[in-house]
Amino acid sequence: MTIGKRIREARKKLGISQETLARSVNSTKQAIYKYENDIVTNIPMEKVEIMADVLSVTPAYLMGWVDGNVYQCPDAEAIAEGKILDVLNDQEKTLLRLFREVSEEGKMRMIQSVLNVHDAEIKSSDSAGNSSLA
Repeated sequence: MTIGKRIREARKKLGISQETLARSVNSTKQAIYKYENDIVTNIPMEKVEIMADVLSVTPAYLMGWVDGNVYQCPDAEAIAEGKILDVLNDQEKTLLRLFREVSEEGKMRMIQSVLNVHDAEIKSSDSAGNSSLA
């Protein structure tokens, strides 16, 4: 399977549009279309890593280096079997419900907000770890 087909498959499993994915990875809908249809195959690794993160798969899976269980979460098997509600807590269920109720633009903003919080927490934990090394 090509990288484009893997991107499309992962995106569709999450139920997000090309436009939402494009905004989430700071790209365009046209670029995502070209990736998914193998018109452009030399995708920069930085883009692959960001897309993998947004799509909840590993960069190695998108690149075609590995097959099988590709999702980056401990509950991947339950999710793959369609039992996602069995592994979500009440807060996660609320977020999912709210996500499904907003427009595509709202979805993109929600994803970007979550990524911003995630990045801030990673930077915070990195700086806390670095200060303990000094």
